Amino acid sequence: MKKRTTIRIISFLAAATVALGAASVIFYRRAVTAEREERHRGEYAFSELCAAADGLSAALEKSQYAVSPAITASLCAEVYSRAQTASAALSSLSVPLMELENTASFFARTGDYALWLLRESSGGDDVSAKICARSATRPRFSPAIWRSCAPTSPEVS
Repeated sequence: MKKRTTIRIISFLAAATVALGAASVIFYRRAVTAEREERHRGEYAFSELCAAADGLSAALEKSQYAVSPAITASLCAEVYSRAQTASAALSSLSVPLMELENTASFFARTGDYALWLLRESSGGDDVSAKICARSATRPRFSPAIWRSCAPTSPEVS
């Protein structure tokens, strides 16, 4: 082999090594950036979930003291909105949904029930009697409503 051919082979191998090194640095930086973005997305989703759950809890607390159909409708709309926000934040977490199945089910059922109440109260109907009547037949399903209706209906024990 001639000296010139050997130098060409070594030069091409050196250039390939430099190109592969540069590519690995670029891809490493992209991987670090992607990992950082994923972590931030997860932290943001978790903070959104916490905020929505806190808002849902506050709205449910306020709904115990609703005295008119308009206030009930407003609070039901807020509960529905918070439940939907919590469900969306829960689905965007990087945790498998199977592990959070009960939580997702709670948000879905709470949102559906609030939507039903919103539809019922939007016509101007007072839904508190319907809630008490419905919970009287199913006290195990809604213990908080059952406790709030118990003093108003002494015949139900």
